[in-house]
Amino acid sequence: MKYTILCALLTLGLGFGQLNAQMQGKKGPRSFVDMLALYAVDNNMADPGESLGAGIAVGYGLGTHHLMLRGIVGFETTTNVQVPDVAKNLYYNPFVAIETGGGLWRSNGNQCGAKKQYAFTLLPKVGARYNFGTREGDIEQEVTPIESDLDFYGALELGYFFLDDYFKNSELYIEGGYFFQGEALYVRFGFRTFLNTKAIRR
Repeated sequence: MKYTILCALLTLGLGFGQLNAQMQGKKGPRSFVDMLALYAVDNNMADPGESLGAGIAVGYGLGTHHLMLRGIVGFETTTNVQVPDVAKNLYYNPFVAIETGGGLWRSNGNQCGAKKQYAFTLLPKVGARYNFGTREGDIEQEVTPIESDLDFYGALELGYFFLDDYFKNSELYIEGGYFFQGEALYVRFGFRTFLNTKAIRR
């Protein structure tokens, strides 16, 4: 586990370095504000329904058409829908995360050089996430205790949107990944509205 976390940290560091190298000699990075992301989530795909819920997040990303660095602030609510008392299993989790990846990020064949066309994300990534939420355990009610913690993850993000405006767009996305510390597979499916802060509104 320690080696896995170390690899994740090294990959984050390499991502920062590659992003900086890619932006040298250019007009600066692409810059996106993720105004709002709404998503459904299952944080334990090995036991579907054990950690099922929804989340909301905002973020800010820098990058190129092939590299990304993003910070995220969010809030998730999950529960175990397999037990009789779903309410007692509710877990409220504010979190912050930072992630980096390489692949195709909100781009297409002509690097979004024209409107009225489709653009995509196909982005393997790694990240670190701090979960602030806690939950007291209750053996009789089948409630598992949860403590605040720092976790690392590797994931694949797929996204799709129609480039209708250079400044503001919305995308559908799905993300599947693995939490190294929690040793759990997760999946998210959602809708995200974002602003291109370097675009001139037309």
